[in-house]
Amino acid sequence: MSPSVPPRHSRARRAKAIVVALGVAVAGNTLPAQAPPAGAAALTPHQRFAREIYEELVEINTVDSVGSVTAACEAMATRFLAAGFPAADVQVLVPPGKPTKGNLVVRYRGSGARAPLLLLAHLDVVAARREDWPRDPFTLHEENGFFLGRGTADDKAMAAIFVANVLRYKREGFRPEWRGSSRSTARGSRPPTRSTRAAGACSPPTRARCSTRSRRRRRCR
Repeated sequence: MSPSVPPRHSRARRAKAIVVALGVAVAGNTLPAQAPPAGAAALTPHQRFAREIYEELVEINTVDSVGSVTAACEAMATRFLAAGFPAADVQVLVPPGKPTKGNLVVRYRGSGARAPLLLLAHLDVVAARREDWPRDPFTLHEENGFFLGRGTADDKAMAAIFVANVLRYKREGFRPEWRGSSRSTARGSRPPTRSTRAAGACSPPTRARCSTRSRRRRRCR
């Protein structure tokens, strides 16, 4: 996996702050792995760092019914705090009576010259029965140019990219003109052996067949 970061000159002067938010939503199974071009070197240090975060998220069980999104949020919060983000700007928000449904909101402060920018992703996933998968769904596998595992495409890849890139901005001393944060929420995906690539609010998810009709509307049948 090789998320990219825009050059410094193209990142400047876009908003007032970056808000990173990670929390709870729905599904995807496989994501093409970006292999380096022939003759090119292996992944860059930043790409390896992003893949490490990606693997950590995929391997934390965030199944909506039995897993913990809070655990994934806390793991990412630890990374932001270790990078030097103030504790006041790294918040794990847990709804009353729902200890596993936490959300992470991180604020990366800018100059305040422009409107804030929100980066949003989800971390919760639909249940994955081991017998339905040819491999452990909570272990990141890279095979034949694809990443395989529960939530690899929807939406832990996006969450990992947001986290890795914002941490890089911090490490490089980049100060945006915006003010903001980024959040990720995820709920689930189907085994890569199935043809369905998105799961909606179906119960039980292992029996429902769902198709994305548009970005904002899903139909289950």
